[in-house]
Amino acid sequence: MLYGVQSGIFERLGLRLDVQPMSSGSVGVSAVVGGSLQFAKSSVVALAAAHVHGLPLKIIAPSTIYTPDRPVAGLIVALDSPIRSPKDLAGKTVGVSSLLDSRVFTLRAWVDQVGGDYRAVKFVEIPGPSVLAALFSGRIDATVASYPLLPDAMATGRARNLGDPNGAIGKRWVLNTWYTTDTYAATQSDVVHRFQRGLYASAVYANAHPDEMEAVLAPFAGLEKSNTALPPRSLIGTTMNPNEYQVVIDVAAKYGYIEKAFPAREFLQT
Repeated sequence: MLYGVQSGIFERLGLRLDVQPMSSGSVGVSAVVGGSLQFAKSSVVALAAAHVHGLPLKIIAPSTIYTPDRPVAGLIVALDSPIRSPKDLAGKTVGVSSLLDSRVFTLRAWVDQVGGDYRAVKFVEIPGPSVLAALFSGRIDATVASYPLLPDAMATGRARNLGDPNGAIGKRWVLNTWYTTDTYAATQSDVVHRFQRGLYASAVYANAHPDEMEAVLAPFAGLEKSNTALPPRSLIGTTMNPNEYQVVIDVAAKYGYIEKAFPAREFLQT
């Protein structure tokens, strides 16, 4: 999306975008529902929870696609920790930024996948900036870190990365996605269609020229170009595949993140 703005793709489609960073997915949802934003991006699992609770949101395009060759997170333990696999987390405490974070159910799925008891894993909320101190002091046994915390943890020389829990969900699924309200999708379908076209055209270029995207992303993310905290060059979706959403919904329901599963097509603008 940032590349599409800078390159003029959206402007050529008759759209002038005012891009605003959001502090959390819930802030974005409130802004879209309240009408101060027309489009926003959030994790699929957060939007699934919103859908189950009756919020009138419609997914219009995928963003980041998880694939095993492009890990975006890691299960971090202290260098001298006896934990060698997710199975060893039984009776241990994992620090997360929120008990409603998707990292909770992805880690449960990973523990279950390797034959561990996911119900025996304890989760506690710890603000992101404090989680490494909690890990190294022994107040927690592990944490799931993404960028920029993940490379920061490894740079200390005091942590081990046991792998990305996201792989337990599937080999290919949508991590985060663009959405609007049901009403806006219905009444402004031409604008939505042009926004989709701009996103897909931008994603095709970004996927083919990943090295150029670092310079586009860094200023917006508040990072220096070539900073090691920049995330791996993730695959960006260029089509909407309901199956890549359904796997998230089903696993979220299985591990208690949402009350029930539902057909992905219910909240997709196809």
